[in-house]
Amino acid sequence: GEHGIGHVQRRYLPIAQTEAEISFQRRLKTALDPLGIFNPGKLLPD
Repeated sequence: GEHGIGHVQRRYLPIAQTEAEISFQRRLKTALDPLGIFNPGKLLPD
């Protein structure tokens, strides 16, 4: 993976990672940030 992919390169995330990896990241973010207040929509689109 790449550090600091951020919102500029977010469209390339499906090329760099599998759907399973992206899904895991979504679940982890939801677990750590259930209210969605930490950088909403930056890496993982809402």
